[in-house]
Amino acid sequence: SFLALSKDASGICVIKKVIDSQREKSPYFTQLKKLIIDNMQLLINHQFGNQVIQTAIQTWDDENVNVILHLLQNNLAALSMGKYSSNVIEKCLEKKEEILGMFINEICMNNQLGQVMKNSFGNYVIQKALKLSRGNNERILAENVTKNIYKLNDKKLIAKWKNIVMPHLDNYNVYNEMNNNDS
Repeated sequence: SFLALSKDASGICVIKKVIDSQREKSPYFTQLKKLIIDNMQLLINHQFGNQVIQTAIQTWDDENVNVILHLLQNNLAALSMGKYSSNVIEKCLEKKEEILGMFINEICMNNQLGQVMKNSFGNYVIQKALKLSRGNNERILAENVTKNIYKLNDKKLIAKWKNIVMPHLDNYNVYNEMNNNDS
C-alpha cells in the first residue's frame, strides 16, 4: 500500500511521518528506501508522490541522498521543468553545495539553461540555484544565465532575468557586456 498512500492526499501525511521516523539503523529503513528508489519515476511527477522524495532528501543523510541523486543525474533539466519534479530538484539544491555544483555543471554544460530559464517551473529552479550558490558556482551560473538571456527572444523575459542575475555578477565586465548587448 506504499504507492497507493504516496499518491493520496491523506496518505502522503502517513508516508512522510514514516520517512521522518525511520533512521538508518531502523530495521525498516532499507525496505522503505528500496520502495522509494523502485518507485522514483512514478513518484517524482505525481502531485503528492513528489513529497515522498522531498521528505527523504530532507531527512536522510548524504550517503542515502546520493542514491536518489544518482537516479536523477543526466535528467536534471527535464526534471526542473516538470510541475512536481521541479520541487524535488529545488529540495536537492538546498541539501548541500556539492549537489548545487553538480546541477549547475549539468545544466550549463548540456546547453539546456536557456530552455529551463524560459520554462514556467524551471525558471524558479534556476532562481533558487542562483540564490543558494556561492563563489565559483555562483559565478559560473550567473555568467551562463547572462549568456543565455538574449536567446530568450522576449523583451519582458530578458528584463526579468537581467534583474534576477545582476546582483550575482561580481565581474564588472560581464555586467558591462550584458548592457552593451542592449544597444
